[in-house]
Amino acid sequence: MKLKNIPRVHFLAVIFLLLITANGCWLNAFSTPDARLSDVWVRQVASTLQTDSNIVIVDIDETSIAAMQDVAGSWPWPRAVHGELLAGIARQQPAAIVFDILFSEPDRYRPDSDQLFNDVLSDMHNVYLPMLQLRGEQANGVSLAELAQLTDIPHAANADPNARAILLTPQAVAPKSWRIGLINFTEDADGIARRYELRRDIGGWQLESLPARLMRDLDIKIPAENSIVLHWRGAQPAYQHISYSDLYADQTRETPLRDAHELTGKIVIIGSSATGLHDVRATPIASLYSGTEILASAIDNLKNSRHTTALPLWFSAALAAVLIALQVPLFLRRSDASKIGALLFLISCGLLAAQYFAMTQMFSVALFTPLLFA
Repeated sequence: MKLKNIPRVHFLAVIFLLLITANGCWLNAFSTPDARLSDVWVRQVASTLQTDSNIVIVDIDETSIAAMQDVAGSWPWPRAVHGELLAGIARQQPAAIVFDILFSEPDRYRPDSDQLFNDVLSDMHNVYLPMLQLRGEQANGVSLAELAQLTDIPHAANADPNARAILLTPQAVAPKSWRIGLINFTEDADGIARRYELRRDIGGWQLESLPARLMRDLDIKIPAENSIVLHWRGAQPAYQHISYSDLYADQTRETPLRDAHELTGKIVIIGSSATGLHDVRATPIASLYSGTEILASAIDNLKNSRHTTALPLWFSAALAAVLIALQVPLFLRRSDASKIGALLFLISCGLLAAQYFAMTQMFSVALFTPLLFA
């Protein structure tokens, strides 16, 4: 058959199929609009879901910053304040206490305050502290082999003994109380944070995230992947919040007014939503989302095995190919363009409904790309 006798629509279909293949295998040129379209359903689905009631945030909110002024002064507060709060929470026997506050430097002006905090921590074995990996020349950082002598770091048998990383560790806390994990939160190309890292492999040393470190002690298996797509739940705020100052004040009363067992058996996260402390990120739920809520979401996802699974790029490419293949015979028959457009509109509505349903089942489908090619 001569090329000139081949219908032009076949050439167009082949060109589009080649573009789809290149995009699905290598380019992924439309990852941002794909993600933004999925975000619409993420918000819709999240608003219908309940969070884990056994995850509670003790929140350093605006009220606490003001109310604690007479007791603790301006932020950052003396660490003895956190020690006193910890002692009170410990009496309720929570499952774990997770700090979303960095203790990276000793308090040179109030060493006794640091000592009280450490004394409380020394008697507790379910308190978890954050650390950060900083950017820069990692060769100038902390020796991971030496760090492993201070705290438990999973590693391969052939881990590089010379591996280093620039880490902001809790230097204000005695190493014997170090149950630490990373709280680095990586944004996508469009500045939206959708994934949560579980571990970073550096020369065979596994630097766990704080949620992953907690799960290890709770004997909860986590995914083998190095990161997960978060399955968001609830509105904003999503988790139960207890104002730090309210809890602290109640512990100092001769006759407490709060339930003496409100934190029993629960995972207690101590962090901040106060605007002035700048712990906010852009997420699919909101452009200003509390970092402590993100940490709670990651813990919830891992604890209950309900993170989102993103379908592979080839699925979107295959869907785009099917949509184009459906159109070829219509163009060959010279069908009315308005009818083809109406059909594509109906198919698009059906696919968007399917994308919403997939999100309710914790699957993420990149749909913008196949619809664009179609």
